[in-house]
Amino acid sequence: IQWLLTASAKGARSFFYSLGQEDQNFRFRTVLEAIGKDAFGSRAFAPYFAGWAKRDLEGAESRLDQLAELHAVSATSLLETTSWLNPTPRGLKRIKQVAPEDPEYTAAILGRWIDHMNLQEFKEMLQIIAGPNFERASAAVDLLGSWMYHHKSLDEELSDFAWHCIEHGPSKRPTRSAEGWHFGELAAKLTEANPNLGFEKFHQLLLASPSRSSEWKPLDMDGGEQWWKALRTKDRPRLLQTLLKASSTSEIIQEALSWRLKDLLDQDQDADDLLKAIDSESARARIAAQWLVGSKSNFWNLAFAFLKKFPYDPTLQGALTSAAMDMGTMIEGPGSGFYEARKQEIQKRLADPSTPTEARAWLRDATEALGSEVKTHLVWEYDREVNDLKRYIHGDDVDQRRWAIGRILKYAQWSDVRKLLTVEEIEEALPFLTLPEPRRTMIGRLLPTWKHAG
Repeated sequence: IQWLLTASAKGARSFFYSLGQEDQNFRFRTVLEAIGKDAFGSRAFAPYFAGWAKRDLEGAESRLDQLAELHAVSATSLLETTSWLNPTPRGLKRIKQVAPEDPEYTAAILGRWIDHMNLQEFKEMLQIIAGPNFERASAAVDLLGSWMYHHKSLDEELSDFAWHCIEHGPSKRPTRSAEGWHFGELAAKLTEANPNLGFEKFHQLLLASPSRSSEWKPLDMDGGEQWWKALRTKDRPRLLQTLLKASSTSEIIQEALSWRLKDLLDQDQDADDLLKAIDSESARARIAAQWLVGSKSNFWNLAFAFLKKFPYDPTLQGALTSAAMDMGTMIEGPGSGFYEARKQEIQKRLADPSTPTEARAWLRDATEALGSEVKTHLVWEYDREVNDLKRYIHGDDVDQRRWAIGRILKYAQWSDVRKLLTVEEIEEALPFLTLPEPRRTMIGRLLPTWKHAG
């Protein structure tokens, strides 16, 4: 029998199902119940009892109820067996009885039972699964997703419970249940049902993000885009206002959001609402400029609109220059070629008589800055491809790894540093590297922000 529990026994489940159907004298029941004491044994226990239930549902369910009362087999065995059977009030009672022993698996198998549960039954099951301190929020979110997928109603109490799960974030330990993607999906659905509350929760989570222990953040790539789309569809001006307001409260929040919004912001469709959100506040313009990307469409129109509003703001001009250089985004091909092409594009803008007067001084400064970047990248690309450096970084030779990390930290843009190196790799190599002091100081300042941004 032990071999039949291994992965190599391909037809084991069918075998045990047939055994349960045929074992009318229960010659194997004691053996199968002993196997079912271990969660792994559910692979034999569940199909055996399902086969038994096929010929004698009442007898099989009565024995399952007894085993549940006595805690004689693992919760996983009982849950998997019950999931094989058709949903009934009796089965639901048994699931509820053993759910505290394996709440995550309970959430995973309850999907097909959703239509057989009323709102109160679902709430009770959800509270068991989530835990008293929402320590199993991931499993609860998984189950809430199934509830909403089946178009079931959410009253105020259930909606509040769902938001508590989102605020807690994914479980810290590995689970079989939902991670960031499902949290973003749930937040999006709750926002569609109650936009005002969705915006309030979004703003609260943005403000709390620097101190939250959860690894999931409202705009994470792992799920956050779904919430972004829901908020943007409901009220794009309010979304942009909320992001600007949150960014103005903390440099850490501002830094984290700027990285993400370079991907999310639609510089065509969002342009008018972004300019309205900035209004006459130069501080907001400086923040929003960090969200722009020179390679994306409508960049120059947006940049010129910013400069017409605030023509004498050096900080804003510096942020727009960084945006024109695509800092914080992936650049394909040699950096020197990219910057040379961007420099030529700016020169065309300078030669264009329609270019606003307020933008011309900035364009001349940006041309000079790009010229400097071209020279830097020619040094950076001297005879090594990025792939070579990556190979050294991930190789076994410690000296080669530190040499490659040193090259990146010394010559690469900060956006390239973020793409090529982890915080752990930088911290390990930094004490052994010779770097210009300004560069080393900047790395020391950036590391805490990078750690937080993940």
